[in-house]
Amino acid sequence: MDASDQIFIFLVCALTGMAAGIVYEPFCLLRKVFRDKPAASVVFDTLFFLVFAAMSVAVSALFAFPDFRVYMYLGNFLGLILYLKSIHRMVDFLQKVCYNEARKVLKRRKSTKNFKKKEVQSI
Repeated sequence: MDASDQIFIFLVCALTGMAAGIVYEPFCLLRKVFRDKPAASVVFDTLFFLVFAAMSVAVSALFAFPDFRVYMYLGNFLGLILYLKSIHRMVDFLQKVCYNEARKVLKRRKSTKNFKKKEVQSI
């Protein structure tokens, strides 16, 4: 295997790591929902890394990589770290914005219902 093949394999592994970052988002959301239970965080992290390992093996089989090498693991984790340090931050920010907007809408809806009830009772 020459250097160009190894570079290609490394880049594919890095992209696999970034794709695993996208798969991480639902697990991250579940961790936030169950944040008061540390055992749930351990379970969700374990499930994510099992899915991540399955993705890595599937990509290796799909592209018929000759065998696992250290640079392949490094590519996977580099891609995951790149995702978590860049795109994940944007997704997290957008989740907070959507949550805050939904909360405002629900508060307004609740306050208008209470206002209408008071109006009906006073008549």
